[in-house]
Amino acid sequence: MIFHFRPIFLGFLFLAFGILMMKLFTFDSHLYLVIPLLMFVAYFVVLACSRIFSEKFFISLKKSVSYVSVSLVAFGAGIGVFSLVKLEYKVDFVPLESTPYEITGVMDGNVLSNSKAEYFFLNNVYVFEDNQEVHLKRNLRVYVSKELASQLDLEQIKSGDQVFFKAYLDMTPVFKTNGIDSFAYKNNFQHTAYLYSTNVAFVEGKMDIFDFTKNAVHDLYQKNFDPLYAGFALSVISGDKTELDSEMYSNFSRVGIAHIVAISGLHVGFLVVMLLWMLKRSRFNRWVKLSIVVGVLSVYAIFCGASPSVVRASIMAVILLIGNLFGKQTDSLNSVSLAGVLILLFAPLFLFDLGFLLSFAGVFGIFFLYPVLKNALKFLHYKWIIKSLAITLSADIATLPIIANHFGFISVVSCISNLVLVPLFGFIFMLLFVLTIICLILPFLGFLLRICQWGLLIIERGAAYLASLPFASFDYSGFRTGALISYYTGMFCASRYLIISPKSKIALVSLCYGIFTCFVLFALI
Repeated sequence: MIFHFRPIFLGFLFLAFGILMMKLFTFDSHLYLVIPLLMFVAYFVVLACSRIFSEKFFISLKKSVSYVSVSLVAFGAGIGVFSLVKLEYKVDFVPLESTPYEITGVMDGNVLSNSKAEYFFLNNVYVFEDNQEVHLKRNLRVYVSKELASQLDLEQIKSGDQVFFKAYLDMTPVFKTNGIDSFAYKNNFQHTAYLYSTNVAFVEGKMDIFDFTKNAVHDLYQKNFDPLYAGFALSVISGDKTELDSEMYSNFSRVGIAHIVAISGLHVGFLVVMLLWMLKRSRFNRWVKLSIVVGVLSVYAIFCGASPSVVRASIMAVILLIGNLFGKQTDSLNSVSLAGVLILLFAPLFLFDLGFLLSFAGVFGIFFLYPVLKNALKFLHYKWIIKSLAITLSADIATLPIIANHFGFISVVSCISNLVLVPLFGFIFMLLFVLTIICLILPFLGFLLRICQWGLLIIERGAAYLASLPFASFDYSGFRTGALISYYTGMFCASRYLIISPKSKIALVSLCYGIFTCFVLFALI
């Protein structure tokens, strides 16, 4: 039995494992040394077993030592970065209950909305209590009820404005007794203010270039799109779903294409393809071309809020482009793992973010299952159908448990919707991206955006039709931990990274999914 590991992939796994262990258990300090030691012993137990049951070594002793070192360093790094973040997010101010505070801060972004209230974020926040001034280290989320929001003209408050008001304060800790609030972590806040009065004042300030651009794009779409599709277009370009119709988003989720309105590797991939095509006939040398692509990806990632999926896709794209620049074949599994390592080192709690999990699960699913499914679908004869179907099925299979656990349903038609609607979306996204830049510079050409609206309409109507089918999706409460472990173990065993005889591989995969089926059946009983 031979495991064909990649060192960076192994480091990514153990880094994530260290972070996960720190979340699940509160270790005493002396156990930090015991756990890596046990891992070290376990690793060489596996090495010895592989020597007994296989004619070949698990891997060479030299590689074994280096891989163990990578594993231990990565695991220790996971423990370290989690501990640092937990220390960093220690609560600095505990507000009194039912006590109104005078608050001032700078508007960070625009007013957002959910089903219950409207809200916005402030940075550089000061809280005044008994003539004492408290400066919050983090941002502040301000909640405004729908009833009160209707009396306030919140739209007049823009990013960069200084806001003054009185409100009740409540704790919103990142680290909770029942888990981690990834939303609070992503938006860097630990307190929530509940506005109870219309007595709000503000002083106009200056927007940064990214907020200014977002507002300009928002106004451009509001002027040139029908209201229903203005929110759709904005979410496609920036990932801002605050104005996306709830029924439309529900349909996208039900048919498995919600990723088209959440900036991800899909968008970055289309953007890179478009940029390379545009630069292909230019006279720039390869270094200039690379610099242009990296610059555009960096600006776009910041414009979209630097979500984990965008950062992952951008880093991976840059690594692949650098490899091509030097004429070397890059290792895709190591490339995406490097992106994961960099993200988790700087933002370890992203490991518990839905976008991060879906992004990496989908990509790893393609790496593990695409070659297997591609061979299994050879009977279809047409290469483009085989490749498209294999990629779609690989990503769908890998993300299925995550979607079921988070959303409570499983989409049956996601393969169809991804094969039919996503290619059209790719064309519309690239056209919308180019036309948006042109129309920001030359606003009188805004009517050209109507072309994109026709494409968005087709995607929306297609998703609505598929979602209306009686078998489009079915509700499922989610999978237990044992089921998840057996599911993803089976996925790895089916991949080319586990090098054993075909009969042994079939037996091992069958065993994993047999155990998975048992867990599912027990859950349904």
